[in-house]
Amino acid sequence: MNPAIQSEILKRMAALSPNRVNLGEEGFVMERPRYFGIPQMQTDGEQRRWLNPLKEEAVIMGGKCPKCGQIYAPMFLERCSNPECRLPELKPIILPDVGHVFEAEPAVVIFPPMNFHGLAPYGHAHVILSDGKVIANTAMVMLVRSRKGPVREGIFGPTEPVKVVFKRQRDGWITDVVCLPQSELTEEQIAKSPLFLDEIDWTELKEKPVFEKNEEYAEAFPGIIEAMSSFCLAVNSAGKAKEILGRRDFTINIFTSGGNFCLVVKDGEISVSTELVENPTTEFAIENPQVFLAWTTGAGISEAIASGELWFHVRSQEEGGQFELDMIFNLDRIYRKTVKAKTA
Repeated sequence: MNPAIQSEILKRMAALSPNRVNLGEEGFVMERPRYFGIPQMQTDGEQRRWLNPLKEEAVIMGGKCPKCGQIYAPMFLERCSNPECRLPELKPIILPDVGHVFEAEPAVVIFPPMNFHGLAPYGHAHVILSDGKVIANTAMVMLVRSRKGPVREGIFGPTEPVKVVFKRQRDGWITDVVCLPQSELTEEQIAKSPLFLDEIDWTELKEKPVFEKNEEYAEAFPGIIEAMSSFCLAVNSAGKAKEILGRRDFTINIFTSGGNFCLVVKDGEISVSTELVENPTTEFAIENPQVFLAWTTGAGISEAIASGELWFHVRSQEEGGQFELDMIFNLDRIYRKTVKAKTA
């Protein structure tokens, strides 16, 4: 982060620390500042002040106090909350579409709530919108993405410079925008306002790693395949597990330092083969094949993705949307359903 901007942000945050404010004969109040603007869905109430411009004009609208100069991001209030200002009406101001992640790395969500189904894994961060001239006093909670695969720990730093990117077709929700690291964009893209998701090349993914043969893992490999085959037979005998897998057919070629194999899901049944297939739905690459041995006893494959241990090839959805990972989540869910079927 630019030291001058960082200093200004910290100074403004310090000025917003809770403190006693005397109001003369009227007594006093305790100033309780809002550090973060919590994005909401479009409503007919106060959120319309920034969500309507977001939908119609592809801008993020903030509110600036004419007295103290505080800039609220987004414009989620009608009047300034600083008691010394005595509730003056905020003036609309278009906020910069660049800024920095505030203080902490983004949180990564692996298992999403219902209204974010199909978007995980995704990250969300507190972002200070600033271009050196206009600096917001509050941090917005915004989705973050990467051009180099699913969001995971380590892609964003705690003060990562980011660019706000807009969907071409917007609904007036906070999910109409995402933040990308500026390091993944060109100077022209960073300077363009607004920048749309469909103007970004999403095909630059991290290359599949190639592993040298590991004798220890190679020796354990036949046992791993045998355990996976037994687990697949148990899954295929569990009605609820088959119901989960029956939602989608897919194949996964998996490359490890102990050997390669393929997971096949078809018509609600799963099998494992040491023969790879042409044109698989996706590919995995992970050095240690024992991750899949742990999977047969309830460990989640998604945990290896979140940690960065497991690489996989993904195909982005329309307009740069986050990657469809339902098939991986389904693989993580079948162990519990299989165990329940055995104990029923």
